[in-house]
Amino acid sequence: MTNSSTFASSDNDQYSAAVDQMYIKPFYEMLWSSSDNIELEDPANDPFVDIDAFGSIKMGCQGLSAKEGKYKEKGMWMSLHEAQSRGGASAEPIVRRHLIDFWKDFSNGEVFSLPTLGPGKSDSIQRISVDVAKQVIEGVYNIDYLVIDCRFPYEFQGGHIVNAVNISSTKELGLLFRRPKALIFHCEFSSIRAPRLAQYLRNMDRMKNPYPLLTIPEVYVMEGGYRKFYSKYPDLCDPKGYVTMDSLDYRDLYKRNKFRSNKRY
Repeated sequence: MTNSSTFASSDNDQYSAAVDQMYIKPFYEMLWSSSDNIELEDPANDPFVDIDAFGSIKMGCQGLSAKEGKYKEKGMWMSLHEAQSRGGASAEPIVRRHLIDFWKDFSNGEVFSLPTLGPGKSDSIQRISVDVAKQVIEGVYNIDYLVIDCRFPYEFQGGHIVNAVNISSTKELGLLFRRPKALIFHCEFSSIRAPRLAQYLRNMDRMKNPYPLLTIPEVYVMEGGYRKFYSKYPDLCDPKGYVTMDSLDYRDLYKRNKFRSNKRY
């Protein structure tokens, strides 16, 4: 397993200020925006910030050479410029493919010891089924892992996967680098909150290390989220319960968190 126990420093000091800013930005504030436009594997991209704020990211093919524009339009993994900067002048862009062994093919530093379902439609994080997550918890796979529950605290307190950790801000997310493990992210449906937080961690990792090294090379999102896991394996939840994000019993907290997430728009 490729792993870097310490962050590179001399080559990455220029990113320290940006990373410090990441740590203090609340995760809630952006979880309601769509994840459809998350830029894949761009170390400079903060997926919690409105994509329109990044002029160079949202500009599409404007300002690119004809060859670069062609790659962008065809959905290539990296632009020609990005590929050249990472792999030399002759490097060609990598085409994104939804294959289970995609990540192993291109040696980008990521490692997967679990059977996956492929990456998400709008992010680069591999998905695993709730059945595989259950097997991990039961010790079928001999890996050091941590389940990251990205839901609001009242959802977490109403019922969560055994030994899961509730993380709701990027400052807390940074603590995961101290003791790297295989990470399994999820939220209620694993459609927005968990993928964004997982992608954010990967972007931080890319900024801290020279490509393709990663401090946390094994990151997953559990497909279907807590809702699906609880429906199949309630005995692996403690306490045994399920509180929805929009539960009427917590409508005040729900409105407060929704207001915090929407006030930037």
